[in-house]
Amino acid sequence: MSLTTEGRNALEQIAEWLEAGAQHVDIEGRTVDHFNMEYPVSEDGPECGTTCCIAGALVQFNGLDDRDLLELTGNIAWYTVKRLAVDFLDIGPATATELFEPWVYFDGADDSFNDPKRAAKVLRHYLETGRVDWDLFPNEATE
Repeated sequence: MSLTTEGRNALEQIAEWLEAGAQHVDIEGRTVDHFNMEYPVSEDGPECGTTCCIAGALVQFNGLDDRDLLELTGNIAWYTVKRLAVDFLDIGPATATELFEPWVYFDGADDSFNDPKRAAKVLRHYLETGRVDWDLFPNEATE
């Protein structure tokens, strides 16, 4: 694993946010309101602010883009957010897909990866071992 100290710290921050239930947070004029692996950055949150996946949270929490990402739609938004997160973390494409698009490699429907506590465990495991494995951690939200 070739994470920089900055990348490691950023993932730890995201893990802490997820462990706390991915609650509403204001970050230098941006609001993050909800966790959902199916949205890179979206206004579909339950209150105000944005809904985002792990990559979207990295972009939002670290101010990686000063454009209004909410104006980007569909695949443009997804690939822009993913590219920004991958470049920031300096990780390879397979690791990026495992972290940001787990349904490609791991068992479960797309929405089964939306449990913030499960995502936090996956991030903590990755930080400790250098391996992403969603299958090690059952989805607590459906048990």
